[in-house]
Amino acid sequence: MDKFQDFENWLKANHKLNWRENLAAMNLIDKILMVPDLEKVSSVSILNQLLSALRNNISFGGKSKTEKDREIKSFKLFIQYKEEKLQKEKEV
Repeated sequence: MDKFQDFENWLKANHKLNWRENLAAMNLIDKILMVPDLEKVSSVSILNQLLSALRNNISFGGKSKTEKDREIKSFKLFIQYKEEKLQKEKEV
């Protein structure tokens, strides 16, 4: 099972037509950030800090603007997924 399987399911359920691209970007981001169990991080605050760290990462800096934009968008979607998941857990 892919470590971002729940995110993939969320992308598909929310009709994100480019879910494969977003999933591939998250796997790249996971390798760039090297955060153990990134998929298990549930704090939106920590995820936003990681987004900032991603933007400042040396290996990220060498990418084209298009690549950066795509990966940042994918990470923001991952944060949105986590926010929605936390909201649903609070409602239960």
